[in-house]
Amino acid sequence: MKCKLTPLAFTILMMLTALSFSKVAIVEAANSCRQFIPEPPSITLSGVCSFDVTIDFLVNQEYSILVNCSGTPTAILTTGELKVSLTNDQNGKSIDLNISGPGRMVTDADGSSTLTTYGPWLIFFPQGVLPNFSPRLFSISGQTSTTFDSSGTATAFQIKGGTLVDMCAALQ
Repeated sequence: MKCKLTPLAFTILMMLTALSFSKVAIVEAANSCRQFIPEPPSITLSGVCSFDVTIDFLVNQEYSILVNCSGTPTAILTTGELKVSLTNDQNGKSIDLNISGPGRMVTDADGSSTLTTYGPWLIFFPQGVLPNFSPRLFSISGQTSTTFDSSGTATAFQIKGGTLVDMCAALQ
């Protein structure tokens, strides 16, 4: 199954990303719970590169720990392994990546949230989401911070260190 991503779908996927593309060890609080976050078989990104890119999930052995299970989670931490394959749908070139994280999503009282990533991640911004940021699809091994407003829309993105690889250029 493949799906095309609109800016709204991107926002939803970024929230899922917070659940599944990271791993952080924590001491579980009394009001926390652990759950498996399944990934779709594949996702097609349109409007991120000059060609469509299909993401196939090769390995997903990640579990999320939600802090404050009885209400709105105040933090989401994930542990496990996640590997994907990116394919240029025009020329068939593919690249496999380990994007296991770690990372953490923290929700503020006003409903806004911040996703902080560490280690290997895959990040993408379709048209209409942070329009002045380039590249639109990249892997990074380092620290980033993405801020979301209370509706889940990405409002800011910052790279705080690490190595960035433009995956659109790598897939050409």
